[in-house]
Amino acid sequence: MGVQVHAASRQGADRPHNEDSFLVCEDLGLVAVADGMGGHRAGEVASELCLAVLQRSVRAQLAERGRKAHRLSVEARTSVLRAALNESARAVFEASREASKRGMGTTIAVLWVPDDVALVAHVGDSRVYKLGREGFVALTVDHSLAEEVARQGFATADEVRRGALGAVLTRSLGRSPEAQADLSTHAARRGDRFLLATDGLTEQVDAVELAQNLRAAGADAVDALLAASDGAADDNTMMVVAADPAIGFRWWRAWRRSA
Repeated sequence: MGVQVHAASRQGADRPHNEDSFLVCEDLGLVAVADGMGGHRAGEVASELCLAVLQRSVRAQLAERGRKAHRLSVEARTSVLRAALNESARAVFEASREASKRGMGTTIAVLWVPDDVALVAHVGDSRVYKLGREGFVALTVDHSLAEEVARQGFATADEVRRGALGAVLTRSLGRSPEAQADLSTHAARRGDRFLLATDGLTEQVDAVELAQNLRAAGADAVDALLAASDGAADDNTMMVVAADPAIGFRWWRAWRRSA
């Protein structure tokens, strides 16, 4: 499966620096976003460390198996990714024991699409969406207090998000040595588009507008999403991934540290 990847990251209007990170592994068909948390730049450390360990672990496991990613079964690929996420969690957890990094952690959303089956994983409230035959659908459910309250029927997720507890996460990577990630598989067909996003985008732009902008060409979609989320308080990272079996893995990115 060939994919085109377009990505951008922009510092939030209320943030002293950008604590989001993103990962593109052209040869693996693997992409990810992460939204770090913690003072004194610890959030930036957490998101970068998480993605660095994730990539290293996936590559090491593939080397041990002597197989390319597209030659692994879905079950084997799921096992590889879950192990890599657990290794990332341990790395962030151990690093957070330093006094200056105490309490740091990160969200993560991963898309691995080396063939016609897309593997999705996430921890926290970074999200993955798909625009395809099924329409525009969320492939992840936030690990947040807002979602928990909504699931129990006490209020809608939007109502909780507008309150004082709206940003509380129920899971984050690095809180414990185990990732506690949710993984799922989805068809990847020619013309399908995937969107990975941190909350700086999804808190600012609703699902209808996300879907409308995602229908544009890759780079145009990123520019439209940046415009729609202009002025977002939180750091804002997005990746638009278009599936096309006729091409190899191509990618373009704009790393934007300020608005």
